Amino acid sequence: MRFVFGLLAILFAQLVSANSAIDSVCEHSDLNIDRGDCRALVDFYYSFNVSATDLEDSWGSADVSRWKGIKIEANRVHAINLPTSESESLSGEFLESFKNLSELRELNIRGAIYRAALPDFWSYLENLETLMLTARKSDVVNTFPESIQSLKRLKILELGNLKIRSRFPTIWGGLPNLEQLRLHSNLFYGEVDSSIVELKKLNRLVLSRNKFLWGEFPFEILKNDLIEGVFVFESGFWGEIPEFVLDGESRVSSRSYVAINNNHFSNAPEENISIQSEEGRYFLDVFWQSLSENQEDHAVNIEIELGENGSVALAPKIVGERSKIFIVPDEGYKANAIMGCKGELLNGVFSIDPNQTNCVAEISFSRCQGEDCVVDLGATNNISNISVESPSSKFPLSGVAQLRGWMNTPDWDNKFNQFGYFGERATFSISIDGGERQYYSHLDSRSDVRDAMGEQWEVGKQDLGWSVPVYSGNLDNGLHTIDIFNAIGLHVASRVFQVFNPKTNGKVEYIHNVERALSIENFPVLGHTSEIAFNIAEQKFSVINQFDGSGNSLRSEERHSRSEEERYSNSYLRQKSSRAGDRQVANIENPSKGMILSGVQSLRGWFVGTVENIVQDNRYFYYSGKSIEVDLGGDSQILPLHFHERKDVNDAFSAKGSNGWSILWYSGLLKNGWHTIDIGAYEYAYTRTRYVIQEVDFLSFTPLNENGEQFYVRSYDRDVLVEDFPYQGSDVTLRFDPAGQNFVIVDQIIH
Repeated sequence: MRFVFGLLAILFAQLVSANSAIDSVCEHSDLNIDRGDCRALVDFYYSFNVSATDLEDSWGSADVSRWKGIKIEANRVHAINLPTSESESLSGEFLESFKNLSELRELNIRGAIYRAALPDFWSYLENLETLMLTARKSDVVNTFPESIQSLKRLKILELGNLKIRSRFPTIWGGLPNLEQLRLHSNLFYGEVDSSIVELKKLNRLVLSRNKFLWGEFPFEILKNDLIEGVFVFESGFWGEIPEFVLDGESRVSSRSYVAINNNHFSNAPEENISIQSEEGRYFLDVFWQSLSENQEDHAVNIEIELGENGSVALAPKIVGERSKIFIVPDEGYKANAIMGCKGELLNGVFSIDPNQTNCVAEISFSRCQGEDCVVDLGATNNISNISVESPSSKFPLSGVAQLRGWMNTPDWDNKFNQFGYFGERATFSISIDGGERQYYSHLDSRSDVRDAMGEQWEVGKQDLGWSVPVYSGNLDNGLHTIDIFNAIGLHVASRVFQVFNPKTNGKVEYIHNVERALSIENFPVLGHTSEIAFNIAEQKFSVINQFDGSGNSLRSEERHSRSEEERYSNSYLRQKSSRAGDRQVANIENPSKGMILSGVQSLRGWFVGTVENIVQDNRYFYYSGKSIEVDLGGDSQILPLHFHERKDVNDAFSAKGSNGWSILWYSGLLKNGWHTIDIGAYEYAYTRTRYVIQEVDFLSFTPLNENGEQFYVRSYDRDVLVEDFPYQGSDVTLRFDPAGQNFVIVDQIIH
């Protein structure tokens, strides 16, 4: 219901719903704040979709002091402090009118979704003492707002999970009152210089989960007697931990927590340091260091003079290796010249000739175009270290696809690809058509690449493959470009590819409820005929059967799955159905019982299970304990799940976060016949009790050669015409894609 306001003041004073009063509240005769402040709040209401939150119940009254999260003093807005339950539902952007809140002292919004770039108008809010913005998600990559250095009164600065990709700021000397600095879970890169030590009032520093921060950490900041917490875990710092940090006995006069785990410090003790006394407590977390052995001092005294548009780091010196400078140009730039030190630039790494005593490396950058930006990381045993298998420059990308390849970057991996508590590797990123980079935190097993390279791989560091699920229909038909960046942001590959998907009523649509099968001759070998069928899950045509020269079917109906008794005989495998309302909390979309698994496909589905709806007695499930199990011809393999966002799933369950999973799979890894796949979750990190939520029996088929052996089909030169598909009056042309081992749609003729 929409209220109509008369002229009587008493009606204006009533508390009405926000969506009815918000449009006219700033013209209210009894308005008790500055009209400019009021209009800024109304703009904020619309730009951040406040109507979708519980804030709507209070916003809109003429008495703005009653608005939840708003504090008014002397008719000006002094604080916007939104509880997490409301701010996590906010979604939008800051508008220019927000800078009119010149008396604002506190701004605290946690867990919102940011649809546009962070503004850089903070110098207009010179009275700010607290600026805390954290994101549930940021739709854009941000840069650090330089105007923050104008906030001389600032005491608390938190910018978290906002995809801020900037060289780490050096403005700290201009913020003398800063007490807390939290820049966690971003994309800051480069070294943290000593200017941060100038923050004499600092009591908490949080730089954790900035994997691109590198170099020696300025531990001198811990000599500040006010420091209670320093958190720089899961970053790229190296060098030695000073003795005054390791000497916990001398630091228990106050309460302090120092977390430097998951870095590269060379002299980290084997165990954490925990000391408690009547005076205080000191805890030092040092677990999971890499590069902690075989480091030594540089034989050459090296200085670096760096130009703009890039970042560099003098890496730790490893026994038996040269001193090395790692060079990462900003996006769109390349290393132009290195002067002053003798050495060799190869694969983005400058190796310094040890036959010199002192040198100054002068490094400059210049703008590049296209392929000039790509750093060639060479090959191992004639196998390229960086590969983009799909999309291919030869075959159009069509339907649901896995962008995929492999990435072996030995020098860079040793310095920057670290492991978290549960084994995840540092991030790689992908950009399509120069758009926003998408960051990923896992690599897949690629034993074929590993074996071809013939390298000796350390246990836990054998994963080389990258794969990303996409629906190509979200890209316009035509030419596109994909760019790949390694863990530290080095541009390592670029590929131009074509997309084609058929149109219905003039636009590309996901094809539902269409069945079509046809036969093709002399495939996969001469004299054989194969049957292919449209696979709705993949939006392609897959091989579902093969007939020899006598017309005999070669598809196996053999069952390779273990019996239920065998599958669940172990105490750690327990069948457990689970639902949220009328929906299954975990789902396997592909493979399905109704469609044969053939070729290279995405095993995929979703998992939105919580403690409450997986088991009823409130057992604990640790966060990485979700997996699938696949029968491999009588044996089984349990694969950990890596998650990505699925808007359709989130909308259906009113859920948040990343709930979709996808694993690249080749049917040739399975014997032809019936198999079982299940999805489950682990209970506890140590006892490893595994609850199975859902399972699917499916038929797998891979083409056979003349000897009756499953084989990878290398080529098929003939195009295949499918008439009246996906609707009558439309014919499509199929072409065999060796990368996917299926037939993709490459053209359409509409009658």
